[in-house]
Amino acid sequence: MFSRTLNCGNCGQLVDFNFSNVHDFRLLTPEELNEIRMPTPQRGAHNPGSVSRIVHGTDKANGASLSQCPRCNYPTLIIFETTVNALNSLVILDRRSDKFGLTIPIFKVLKQFPPEIEPDSDPLWPENVRRNFSDAQKMLAQGISPSIVLTTCGTVLELALKELDPDERGSTLSKRIDKLHDKNIITSPVKDWAHDIRLDRNSAVHEGEGSGKDAAEYIEFLKLFFNMAFSLPNRISEKRNPSNLNPDQPC
Repeated sequence: MFSRTLNCGNCGQLVDFNFSNVHDFRLLTPEELNEIRMPTPQRGAHNPGSVSRIVHGTDKANGASLSQCPRCNYPTLIIFETTVNALNSLVILDRRSDKFGLTIPIFKVLKQFPPEIEPDSDPLWPENVRRNFSDAQKMLAQGISPSIVLTTCGTVLELALKELDPDERGSTLSKRIDKLHDKNIITSPVKDWAHDIRLDRNSAVHEGEGSGKDAAEYIEFLKLFFNMAFSLPNRISEKRNPSNLNPDQPC
């Protein structure tokens, strides 16, 4: 059975989708659709599943597979690109009662429906924070060990605090949290949350400990923290900048 590893758009898990119900796929023009629906005596009736511009076996072709996530059991439509020969092999394989393995050297997933769940992000967050936080969210969605997610959350928090206080390069994470609080850059509740993440990160790194509930809570906290620390100040600054005001906009 031919399969590909993808992130399910329903549950977010990284799973192997088996390709079943495979057909050729392409977008038809209105004229082609009309020809299928209203066949003429000269042309004869057409089978919608057989309409194709493909001529040679080495040409590229688009296929579609209606697969099912093995974790949540919800369906996923996968649109992919391959060669005509490979697509024909997939179609034949799908119709055989004795399934056999198939290796396709040229294969590219074009789209999936529902689409892969995108991690929360904001272009106003620092690039290194945004990249590593996306990894943490994907790990949580894929069911990776909470200790690994917590370790990554601690790393992301440290990167964010370095952005807020770049002068304290050699300082520990604990001292940096306290200093930002003393300078009124972060509030007391945020300071307490940050210390919780720091301590749980240490336990995750050294003891391999951590719970999925804690990992999910820290992901949500980091989203809130990044919006408060990076997004909100930038948007307030934009609003206060007179050059950004629209003269035609009523007060």
